[in-house]
Amino acid sequence: MTKYGIFLKPEQSIFSNIINEKKKYLNLNNNQNYTTDQPHCTLFHGIFENKEKLLRDFNNIEISKSTKLLCNSVKPIIFNNDVHEGYQTLAYLIEADKEILKVQMQFINGLKPFKSSQHYRLKSEYKKNLITFNYPYVGESLLPHLTITNIQTNQESSICKNFKMNKNSFKGNFASIYIAKIEDGIEILDEKEYVL
Repeated sequence: MTKYGIFLKPEQSIFSNIINEKKKYLNLNNNQNYTTDQPHCTLFHGIFENKEKLLRDFNNIEISKSTKLLCNSVKPIIFNNDVHEGYQTLAYLIEADKEILKVQMQFINGLKPFKSSQHYRLKSEYKKNLITFNYPYVGESLLPHLTITNIQTNQESSICKNFKMNKNSFKGNFASIYIAKIEDGIEILDEKEYVL
């Protein structure tokens, strides 16, 4: 069994903007995760048994050609003690457009992970989703975001304070939805560029 995820890829101008932002953190000596991952918004991830069936099911899910998934930043956000104790995830919160939530439900119901990936320190409000979908952040619980880095630092550090004051903003669309294997980074297996 392998971990796979469904992700939204932002249009090229936003993609480049986020890459440039990530580069600013690469030179820091702090331990980091996700800094070299391509910019994306996670719809969900989980453990799946059969790769061929998963890819077939992914390709059988259709999205209306009129669907526009907006990629509009709201503000910088920091997820404290995320993934590991003492690590802060620096990200840009994306407007929780109803179309994003609708597409997430379409794919999570169509693909349904066999079991959940590991999730740390979940609040009780997310546990119901974890039982129902094998993923905690579904529907209104989803906080769409583009991650810059997950960095080992104190939440009161100058790194975090400066990020919170960052005025970087963007407006546009997501360009594609893709499925990827998650193992020491993200390996894209299939992508639907034409639908969004």
